[in-house]
Amino acid sequence: MNRATAVLLSSLCITAALAASTPVANGHLHSAGARFELIDAVAMPYVADELKIVLSSKSFDRAKFAEDGVLNFLDIMPLRKGKDIALVEIPVQADGKVSCVEIYAQEQTSMNCSGLQVQFTVRNAQRMAGTARWKSGSDTLDARFDVPIQRQLGP
Repeated sequence: MNRATAVLLSSLCITAALAASTPVANGHLHSAGARFELIDAVAMPYVADELKIVLSSKSFDRAKFAEDGVLNFLDIMPLRKGKDIALVEIPVQADGKVSCVEIYAQEQTSMNCSGLQVQFTVRNAQRMAGTARWKSGSDTLDARFDVPIQRQLGP
């Protein structure tokens, strides 16, 4: 193998590794009379052996999250009060069951435990991917996500 081929293969491996760890979220949320495009997501430990997927209408400040080296609920809580951000929080039990969705939008909070449909295409110790759909009156959620489960941040 010549040097150019080795560099190309190395570059492809790095790109694939980055793509595998890059969170993907897209979709939309209609809530509190407004429409939000969902563009970012995180998945993190929550309580006991539950995980939480958090979808957001704004990009997360991962550098700020990494300041203490751990991604946890304390990083997300301050964002709930924002006027110009929508958050969708989906707790996932260890067996993959999901029963409720928490929505924070337009300074309003709602928890809905009926009509939520979450289908996983990947659910393992490293990542969760799938779709989340929900409808209640005129409020709707239609989102796709593919996120690594982050426990530690930074080097």
